[in-house]
Amino acid sequence: MTRDTDDLPELFEEQRDEYDDAGEIVDAALNTASRDVTPDEAPELVAAAQLQIPVTIDDHTHELAVRTTESEIRDNPAA
Repeated sequence: MTRDTDDLPELFEEQRDEYDDAGEIVDAALNTASRDVTPDEAPELVAAAQLQIPVTIDDHTHELAVRTTESEIRDNPAA
């Protein structure tokens, strides 16, 4: 079976755009977080960030942003 690879550059571009959009939302979510925020609050932080910045994302990118925000909060607890 032969795969058509002509679409790969476009697919990679779309995936990169998705990660860039999620990263922008994660940055906004973390910038508005209080010092004592917990990973459980990530969905609310991401939802609020989505309202503040002009990026439209799909459900997959939203979930990526939530998981990344949770991870960032867990890995970098408030001092």
